[in-house]
Amino acid sequence: MYIFYNIIFVYRRQNSFQQFTMNKYLLRGILLLLTGAAAIYSSDILMENENNLYKIIMALGVILFGMGFLHIIYSFFRKIDRNTILEKRREK
Repeated sequence: MYIFYNIIFVYRRQNSFQQFTMNKYLLRGILLLLTGAAAIYSSDILMENENNLYKIIMALGVILFGMGFLHIIYSFFRKIDRNTILEKRREK
């Protein structure tokens, strides 16, 4: 059983496809960004219908949109930092 686990773990570490996939912060950022945009759009529709619930939904949408933007920026910083660390390890 240990041999199979070791083979799978080594295969996953050497998978070159991982560098092109989204990390968890980028995926969360995109989801939060889309959710925030949908909340802002729906609150705009509620505002046109003169429903007072739009204020809460719009505030929530702006917060979600901002969090999504920050997650996306953070994922780019992590990617740059990770590449720098890997380059330093290769030099040693």
